[in-house]
Amino acid sequence: MTLVVAVAAAESVWMMADRQLGDGSTGATRLARKLAFVAPTADTTAIVGYSGLGRTASGVEPSDWIVSSLRGRQLGLGDHMAVLAEAAKNRLPPHLAEFDEGLRSHAFFAVAFEQENLVAYSIEVSERSEGPDGYEVALSEWTARDRRRCCQVFAIGSGRETIDRIDGWAECLRSIVKAYDRGRVTASCVADHMADLNWRCSNKNRTVGKNSIVAWRNRPDGAHSDGGAHRLYVRKSLQRNTPPLPTLAGSIDFDLLDNATERLDRDYFAAVWRGEEPSFDSYVDAIREAAAQVDNRPDDRLP
Repeated sequence: MTLVVAVAAAESVWMMADRQLGDGSTGATRLARKLAFVAPTADTTAIVGYSGLGRTASGVEPSDWIVSSLRGRQLGLGDHMAVLAEAAKNRLPPHLAEFDEGLRSHAFFAVAFEQENLVAYSIEVSERSEGPDGYEVALSEWTARDRRRCCQVFAIGSGRETIDRIDGWAECLRSIVKAYDRGRVTASCVADHMADLNWRCSNKNRTVGKNSIVAWRNRPDGAHSDGGAHRLYVRKSLQRNTPPLPTLAGSIDFDLLDNATERLDRDYFAAVWRGEEPSFDSYVDAIREAAAQVDNRPDDRLP
């Protein structure tokens, strides 16, 4: 149950997802992270979101599972998506079986710059409507014919029909993203607009949460000077604290790396704050040693 909106444009890709867990009927307040960053090479950067399973019974969110499943592999983005599709086929069905009949499905969606191409990938996991019991997985790919002229809008999830009833929403969003790519509006302007779209849908569809997350990635070596960022919203207001999203950079799971080096970072910068002069070279050596001990092997288990 969710709403995911994505935009694939000439110089930037965008994705927004609501943060609700469940169908909105339980009053639960815990918020999910339904997006992940995947950047397997220097010239490829993607945002991956999903609708369906928001969290397993043991508390694992698919956003974290995406990265843990893909880490440690020297692959291009298309191969990563194939790996994710196979992992979804093997691991998701036991969790989807807990859903009510008719709701046992899950979809991943990615928008990306893949080398010189502007692409999108879709992975759909669903119960077979015919034949033997079980689930089927469909992986599809979209590539822009002319990246420089493209600004394609996508929507998936239980909120798709709701957002489609908003007159001109896709055209307006395209206009704002194009303005961003031309340097006429800021990234914050686009993100605020996407959060407002989510808010409007949430007021008409209880399966769409009122809080949202918006992420964007700029084309490597493109018109924008930075790589992108993400923003969290409480209703329509920007959340001050912005925790990181699950991230795969190269073959490295950044969450694992952060956990391994957190104490070293804290101790070094605390010493600097106290006016001491800690050895930067020793700090870097310690970081490298800690990183070398990280178990970065793929792990697609989904308890």
